[in-house]
Amino acid sequence: MVIRNAGVEGIGFEFKDFRTGYNSGFCGFQLAVLLRYKRIHLLGFDLTKTLAHNQHYHERYGNNKTTSDTDMEKFYQNFKRALIRIKAETDIEVISHSPISRLNGIIPYEPFE
Repeated sequence: MVIRNAGVEGIGFEFKDFRTGYNSGFCGFQLAVLLRYKRIHLLGFDLTKTLAHNQHYHERYGNNKTTSDTDMEKFYQNFKRALIRIKAETDIEVISHSPISRLNGIIPYEPFE
């Protein structure tokens, strides 16, 4: 199956309405929603920048390892809108496993064990 994006912002509930959210992590999240997972666990979705915190789990970005504050805010706002809509319109449970995630004010945080 080829999935074409219908847009960037928001969240889709049908394959023809797939949203990319500006990043690959959101695409994975969107796919889990479309596959009707009832419990989605977010690992590494911090959506924050700290000096001691790498933003990527790999080094393939070379010297361009950081995301701008503007882009980080855009990623966060899109996740926030999507999560609020999911909470209001579905029975999908989304859980954060990052103690420093900005999403922890919107969804429950549970330590990952």
